[in-house]
Amino acid sequence: MSGDRTPNRRTPATHFADMIHCAFDCMGTRIGFWIDAASGVRANAALETGERMLHDFDRRLSRFRPDSELSALNADPSARVAVSPLLARLVNAAIGAAHESDGLVDPTLVGAVERAGYRESLAGVKPAPLEQALAARPPATPARPDPAERWREITVDTVSGTVCRPPGLRIDSGGCGKGLAADMVAQIWSQLLPPGTRFVVDCGGDIRVGAMAPDASPPQAAPYEISVENEQVGPGELTLTMTSGAVATSGVGNRLWLDAHGQFAHHLINPSTGRPAWTGLTTVTAVAPTALEAETIAKTALLRGAEGARKVLRTHGGAMLDYSGAVEIVAPAQIPDHETIEEAA
Repeated sequence: MSGDRTPNRRTPATHFADMIHCAFDCMGTRIGFWIDAASGVRANAALETGERMLHDFDRRLSRFRPDSELSALNADPSARVAVSPLLARLVNAAIGAAHESDGLVDPTLVGAVERAGYRESLAGVKPAPLEQALAARPPATPARPDPAERWREITVDTVSGTVCRPPGLRIDSGGCGKGLAADMVAQIWSQLLPPGTRFVVDCGGDIRVGAMAPDASPPQAAPYEISVENEQVGPGELTLTMTSGAVATSGVGNRLWLDAHGQFAHHLINPSTGRPAWTGLTTVTAVAPTALEAETIAKTALLRGAEGARKVLRTHGGAMLDYSGAVEIVAPAQIPDHETIEEAA
């Protein structure tokens, strides 16, 4: 999440095919909302509510804002700190991501990320050329967890509303923030909108879609087609087709810069070295029931490298790109009835 002070470029709500759409800047990225136009005035209310939620989420939980709740927690000298339910939910999500990834998605790497050069928001900053970074990168090596496992020292007591951790151990929301935010918007929309309403929440590539009613008829029953694009993949080359759930993409190209030593760096850190991870993969896209799960799986898969990524992605399906730009589709071991994944022709 960003905490940047750049103007909020917001597009007015407009009709996009059979959906009402709006977009705005938040959390250091571009947010996109789509809601079935058939839901009428409820759609406009849901759009406004979702936008307020995300701006509040960013204001309170960005590590780039010195006045945020997360920054206050990280600066507090006490071992036990009272926190809001929102911050407790974020910390719980961060610990859960660390558990699910066996420590690869580590929320305690704030110092390592800062030493790599990511001290301030990169919102609006053009990333360094990926092609040049790949030409100069070190040999591909799968990331490994930090043996110290400092994230295990963090506990959340939801009853008392406190977080316990050794003073000085800072927590970063980057490993789960956008996914959690997308899920929270989807959760409130499921209460504000009629059952079975089609919608899409896109938090900078962490995407949650609304489950369609079982008895929906065409054209409402048409599945969502979500295109994955980056420097290596053009429009339409890779498309995820799904009717519910979430998809998230993690990659080294969107936040890529030259560090103080003139070396290419990015925000995906190898916990065992404290340096940016170069694992042989540039991008991983994962499918999962929630955006938080999809984001965690995508980051875990990229950090493990190709061999490990195949194992991680088999649960729900996904895709990965290597340094050459070759796309590999990983089908789920058992394809659930509600989602499929395919490569576009």
